[in-house]
Amino acid sequence: MRSSSRATRRRIGRKNRTQEPTDVARVVTTFTFYGAKHPYAHPPDGTMTSAKKVQLGDIAKWHKTIWRPDRATIVVVGDVTPAALTPLLAKTFAAWKAPAESAPPVADPGPAPAGEPRSFVVDRPDAPQIVMSWVRSGPKASDTAYAPLSMINVALGGSFTSRLNQNLREDHGWTYGARSSISAQRSAGMVVVRAAIRGDAISGALRETQKELASLAKDGLGDKDIEKVRALLNGDALETYGTVRGVAGSLAGNASLGLLPDQDVRDLAAQRSASAKDLAMLATKYFDLSAATVVLVGPKEAAIKALAENGFPKPEFVDAEGVPVAH
Repeated sequence: MRSSSRATRRRIGRKNRTQEPTDVARVVTTFTFYGAKHPYAHPPDGTMTSAKKVQLGDIAKWHKTIWRPDRATIVVVGDVTPAALTPLLAKTFAAWKAPAESAPPVADPGPAPAGEPRSFVVDRPDAPQIVMSWVRSGPKASDTAYAPLSMINVALGGSFTSRLNQNLREDHGWTYGARSSISAQRSAGMVVVRAAIRGDAISGALRETQKELASLAKDGLGDKDIEKVRALLNGDALETYGTVRGVAGSLAGNASLGLLPDQDVRDLAAQRSASAKDLAMLATKYFDLSAATVVLVGPKEAAIKALAENGFPKPEFVDAEGVPVAH
């Protein structure tokens, strides 16, 4: 009964996800950017179609293949010492044995397929807002560019006082908030800009977002911006490492990406030493508009008009999970 109830909740969750514009934007942006054949293209909880194909035997096989002690990393944070902890862990996990078969290698699926910029529209006829997403390729989490690029992201849309939020929310009142992010993944990730925009303002929001991205790619960050971002990142580090839970979460996250325990220390050092010239080069590389793809979730007439007014490619129409649909 419990298993059936959980399956029902997950099914309802996937269905509800297709009705929430921001969730639709997240799923569609990732799917259209990576392409159907790439492992990163698909949401972890599956799609309405793919989830129906998963059987209990598939789950058991996955668990046996992946969930094994010779591929596990155990993170313990607290008032402990290796001498006291090691025998305790050995006793606790003594019955957990690795299968006879060798563990499968951790494969790098590679970057998203290269191609021309594209535009996609998910029609939501009655939506009062249009969720706007921009996406382009980003570095691996292990890449030396990742940490300094995160500085640029904070300035662009990674904080409440960021350029995008100041422009689209404070100056124009078109959105409750505009954000940007850089995904942390073992293989090439994504640089994403996203905001839910008032329906009648989507053309202006596309124009202003283009302006902010172009300015960043051309000029990088000024000295005052760099100092402000460093202060914010230092504060985030202090907040994370100020609690046992924060330390454990950071170490576990790094381990899941194949990074060493001191990754955060090295990232902070890279951010503190990054020069304005270094950041300008990264901004030019990763915020080049000629490589960006745009996804709009909202009334198609307004979306089509706004894309045309801002010089974007003619849109392709997809459903809430990125599958092409007739227009």
